[in-house]
Amino acid sequence: MPDATALALRAVHRAAADLRRGTPVLLRGDGWGLLVAAAETVGAPGLATLAALARTPPVLLLAPARA
Repeated sequence: MPDATALALRAVHRAAADLRRGTPVLLRGDGWGLLVAAAETVGAPGLATLAALARTPPVLLLAPARA
């Protein structure tokens, strides 16, 4: 059986692949949760749905431009 680090890394790789496919990913911690979706794939209708389900307004995070 893989160790905890290997399982955690596998989960990170899976989340990244899901985001590239356009699937939102739920990140969970001790007493908190964060729904993440790729801006390129969520679109206005998807963002409206996520905002309607959220307790707080959505936040747009942009990565730095790549050279």
